[in-house]
Amino acid sequence: MTTLLVLLVFFTGIVQADMLAGKRALNAMRGTVDVRVNEGQFIVFNPVQETKTGLIFYPGAKVDPPAYAPLALKLAKKGVMTVIVPMPMNLAILAMNRADEVLMAYPGIEKWFMAGHSHGGAIAGNYLYNNADRFRGFILLTSFSGRDLSDKELPVLSIAASEDGIVTLEEIRSKAHLLPETAKQVIIEGGNHAQFGDYGWQEGDMEAEITTEEQLDITAGEMVQFIASH
Repeated sequence: MTTLLVLLVFFTGIVQADMLAGKRALNAMRGTVDVRVNEGQFIVFNPVQETKTGLIFYPGAKVDPPAYAPLALKLAKKGVMTVIVPMPMNLAILAMNRADEVLMAYPGIEKWFMAGHSHGGAIAGNYLYNNADRFRGFILLTSFSGRDLSDKELPVLSIAASEDGIVTLEEIRSKAHLLPETAKQVIIEGGNHAQFGDYGWQEGDMEAEITTEEQLDITAGEMVQFIASH
């Protein structure tokens, strides 16, 4: 069984229905006076104030891409243009190289970061195996890389959640050898798998001990700090 197929089986549950964006996410899709949201080929959260820093985000499997709008909005408010990349059938494995299209579409961005949630993070790792030199850093949200990046000179931030029932801390730790030794590990105490986005309950997940807003605030804070330092 190929690595890609293993990742597909492990992360997706391909037969399940798509997990749709919730009310918080739909509100975030409206943007603010400081952030414009453009929905077309990609979902782009663009700060009104000019920025040279961008982040490409691969969604989790079967998750409606706008579900990550609350996180993207928080990042854009801090000056990070954030591009959520829709995938065929909401599966990043089916269009691993779509980041190429984003890089071509926004040549004015000088500092690019790559990120992904769950299955999206694993597939982003596959992409970075051959493209690490095009990015300033890689951010995993409750995920692990699908390819061995341990010899890449790529800063990595791995954010996990203590109450994650989908991708457990044990699974993430067992795959830590696929990341550079310098990778920073963060565990959000009380957080769960689904609260990195806003798409409701996910079967197999555990009950969170903090609110979605609290988890997103912690996540965005860690991401912004990582991006600013690289």
